[in-house]
Amino acid sequence: MMEKKPIEDKTSREKQSDAKMGKGESTETLPGWPLVGLSIGSFIQVVAMDQQTCILEVYRGRDKHGHFCFIQGSLYDAVCGDLGGEDAAMEIMSWQNVRLNIKHIIDTTNIVRTVDKGLMALLMESSRRQDEAVQHAAEDAAEEAIDEDRDLKDGVSPKLRTELEKVLDSLRKNMGDALIRTAVLSRKDGGTLLGYESTPTAIHFFKTLTDLIGRVFSHDASEHELGAYYYLDLADDQTLFVLLFDEYIWGIVFNNDMHALGLFLNVLMPRLMQSFAAAVETGGKE
Repeated sequence: MMEKKPIEDKTSREKQSDAKMGKGESTETLPGWPLVGLSIGSFIQVVAMDQQTCILEVYRGRDKHGHFCFIQGSLYDAVCGDLGGEDAAMEIMSWQNVRLNIKHIIDTTNIVRTVDKGLMALLMESSRRQDEAVQHAAEDAAEEAIDEDRDLKDGVSPKLRTELEKVLDSLRKNMGDALIRTAVLSRKDGGTLLGYESTPTAIHFFKTLTDLIGRVFSHDASEHELGAYYYLDLADDQTLFVLLFDEYIWGIVFNNDMHALGLFLNVLMPRLMQSFAAAVETGGKE
């Protein structure tokens, strides 16, 4: 007795079509005819109502195609790439802008049924999945919009934030466990752009101290002004460095017993300031 096997996804016609089609070709070169005005779900319901016995080939693109197998209007089998049965049927039902081709079946002897659920149950499940996908996409888009709006309110574009994160990553790699905390602030309003192990108290301290020193020098008759940085020796072998830029304050607290002050001052700090300035320039470009 001959063993029954599911229908193969690749027919000789599909293979010939694939050989003729090149990458980047439009759907007009695909086999079959375009499905206009109906969804796949609506079309296969017509096939079921007509109680047809056929192979319904569905083409979404050169490398994206599959088929349904109907016997007297009942969905018996579906194949889509590595998927088969109900999984393949659900995948094909989700496609849009497809082309169709129908092949009538004369001999159904060797067809094995791989789809047990009724067509309406599959269509309802497919619709539910598509609704969930649309909802998730809308939620993701809303979250991205909120994040972008928050970034812009903080005075930081997503691109600038990404560039500054690279600079902070470099600081962490160079200092290792010696780094205690760091934060980048807006020099205008003290808003936090990003940081590492930073606390509200430390952030407030960076901004308040910088403003205080600036005001002291502004009232000095010698007209001294803050330059590119200042630093303080703190208790417990800690050092505070504050790097100053036109629009930003970068506060860094580290253990000077684990990372020598001279090494930071003469080697690491110049590189950090150069990298930070480059990040601000790059991140500010559209």
